[in-house]
Amino acid sequence: MQSNNNTVISLLSQSIVDANGNVWSIINGSVAVNGVIDPTTGNVIEMAYENGLVWQKNTNNLWWSKAAPSDAWHPPAGTAVDPIPNQQASANDSIVTAIPGVATTSISDASGNVWSIANGQVTLNGVADASTANVIELAYANGQVWQENSAHLWWSKTKPSDAWGPPYGTSVSPVQGITRTWNGSSDAFATPGDWSPSGVPQAGDTAVVASGDVAIGAGTASGVNFLLQGGEVDFHTAGSYSIGTLHGSGQVTLGYPGQSVTLTTTGLAVSGGTLAMREFSSSTTSLIVHGNSSVTNGGVLSSQYIGTGSLPRGPLENDGTMTVSGSTLSVGALTGSGIVLATGNSNLSLYSAPTSETIELQSGHLTIGGAPNLPDTVMQFLAPVKQFGASSAITLDAVQATQEVFAKSAPTAGELFLYNGSTLVADLHISGQANIYAADTPAGLVPGSVTLTAYDTGHSLPIVSHV
Repeated sequence: MQSNNNTVISLLSQSIVDANGNVWSIINGSVAVNGVIDPTTGNVIEMAYENGLVWQKNTNNLWWSKAAPSDAWHPPAGTAVDPIPNQQASANDSIVTAIPGVATTSISDASGNVWSIANGQVTLNGVADASTANVIELAYANGQVWQENSAHLWWSKTKPSDAWGPPYGTSVSPVQGITRTWNGSSDAFATPGDWSPSGVPQAGDTAVVASGDVAIGAGTASGVNFLLQGGEVDFHTAGSYSIGTLHGSGQVTLGYPGQSVTLTTTGLAVSGGTLAMREFSSSTTSLIVHGNSSVTNGGVLSSQYIGTGSLPRGPLENDGTMTVSGSTLSVGALTGSGIVLATGNSNLSLYSAPTSETIELQSGHLTIGGAPNLPDTVMQFLAPVKQFGASSAITLDAVQATQEVFAKSAPTAGELFLYNGSTLVADLHISGQANIYAADTPAGLVPGSVTLTAYDTGHSLPIVSHV
C-alpha cells in the first residue's frame, strides 16, 4: 500500500512505499530501494514522502528528491529547504531530561531533526549516536543542540555532521537563568512537560509555582530559585536539598513521617502574603538559610510542625541577616549565627535562640516562649537583644515574676534577671536603653506573662536594682 503523504522515516525498521509499490528505506546510512542500496547516497539520516516524491536528507541537512528509482537525485547539490510542512524548531532554551521510568521527550532543531535520549545516548531521528554516553540531559539553545553527561559536562553541535564540542566538554550550562512556570498540576518537579517553556529547571533558573503541588525528588532542584505565587512545593523524600532563593507566598512542606529532610536555601523573601514552612513532626527536618532574607510589606514567614493537632512551631537556622519590616516572623527554635532585624513595628515570635544569634529589636514586639509542652523556653533564649527601641517590647510567655534586676554592664546595656520569689525565671541580655521595666500579667485561665518595655507602664514589677 502506498505510504501517506508526509510520511517520514529514519530507522532501519521503517520504510516508504511509492505509487508504484517500490519500498524505500535507510540501510547503513544509504538509501535502499527494494532492499538494494543506492551507491550514490551516503550519510542519510532521514527520508520523506511528499506529493509523490521520495526525499532523502544527509547529515549536512541537505535534501534531494526523485519520483522513480531510475531518476537522478535532484537538485544536484541538494537543498537546505525542508520539504516536510509545518515543522518548527523547539523553543530556545528547551530542555529534555532523562528520568528513569519516565518516557523521554524530544527537541527539534531548525532543520526538523528530532533529538532525544535513549539508554544514556543521544538519539538523532531515533538513531543512537554511538559517540555519546551517560547522557542525562539535552538542550536547544541559540540554534545549537547541547548534551550533558552524568559528570555535568556539556557538548554541542549545530548540525548532525558536526563533531561534538568542545573536545573535553564544558561545565557552563548553556541555559542558565531561564524562568519556567509550573502548569498547576500535582506532579514531580522533574517532569519536563509540566513546565512552560518545556524543560526541567536547572541551577540558576527560576521556577514559578502559582498553583498546584510540585514534588521535589532526591537529587533534583539544586541551585534552582523558587518563586511561589500561591502554590506548594514539597520536599518529601529523605535527603539533603540545596536550592537558590525562595521567594513569594505559598507553602513549602519538608519531610514525610519517618523521612529526614534538610533544606538549605541562599535566602528567603516575603513581600506581603504568607510563606508557610511546614515540617512533619515525626521527621527530623531542618530549614537552613545561608544568605540574607527579608519579610516586608505586611508579609508573614511562619514555620510550623504538622502531623497531629496542637503542635509547636518549627525550627529555622538563620545564618544571614533577616530583615523583618512591618511584618511577622513566627518560628520555633531559632539557631545559626545570623541577625534578625525588626523594624516598622514588626512581630517576632520565637521559642529559643542561642548566643550565636542576635536580635536587633529597633521597632517591634518580640514574644518568647509559648510552646506547647515545652517548659522553660524563656530560659533557653540566650541570644542578645540589641538596639532595643524606645517603642519596642518583649513578652515572656507562660512566665510569672515578682521582681526584676537589671545588672548594667554599660549605661544602656546589661543582663536582666526576673525572679518569681527566689526562683530565677528569665535571664536576658538587652542593650539600647538605660532602664527596662517589667509588667506582670498574672496567670488565670491562660498562662501568665511578663512584658518588658523601655518605659514605665504604671504596672511594673518591683525593681530591685538598675545598676
